[in-house]
Amino acid sequence: MADPESSRAVGERHVLGLSPIAQDAIPNPQHINFPKCQVLSGHLFAALQFGYDVGGVYLKGAGGNVQALPADYPGDEHLASWSAAYFEMAMTQVAAGFAAGELITGQGLGDGHADLDNSDRNLFAWMQDKAQLAGQLTGVRFARFEDAVGAATTLLRTSPWYEALQESAFPAVLLTQREMTVGACLDALGPFGVTTAHIGRGRVPNPDQAACP
Repeated sequence: MADPESSRAVGERHVLGLSPIAQDAIPNPQHINFPKCQVLSGHLFAALQFGYDVGGVYLKGAGGNVQALPADYPGDEHLASWSAAYFEMAMTQVAAGFAAGELITGQGLGDGHADLDNSDRNLFAWMQDKAQLAGQLTGVRFARFEDAVGAATTLLRTSPWYEALQESAFPAVLLTQREMTVGACLDALGPFGVTTAHIGRGRVPNPDQAACP
């Protein structure tokens, strides 16, 4: 059950933190809620496929939040100075978690629950507002929730990401190690056919950026 916080507080806590898992599940893989872990994998797969500069993958905080962060990540406290690339990375990962939830459970994470302030849809909207205030929204490739979810769904339905999403072993490895390099993630995903050739394959020019002189 989510803490009774405002959507602003939830957003500030989970900008790149994504969806929390029960703390007691972390050291005991056999007790992990695998559908939710697969949702968390969706965040990582989107970060890898779309070619974001992921310096490491971390399990952080008492809630067990999974974060795929760039090596020079400035921190949530510097949100006002984020570039469009940081907002895009965060927003796309959130949308990918929602898309993975729909593919695995038939329901996007957070939707249909009483704690809608903690839903992926509301978190995306919160970051969308922050990007707009920072003057960075036009530089975000998937600035609308529907577009971001659509792109993530297309990604997660394709091989080898779909096969990896269905398998519970990779999330268990991620959650028990608490910190992994991209290389270690690729090693864990190797049995499903994920290689370095897949990193950045989904990277395409931002139409808004391409139109700029």
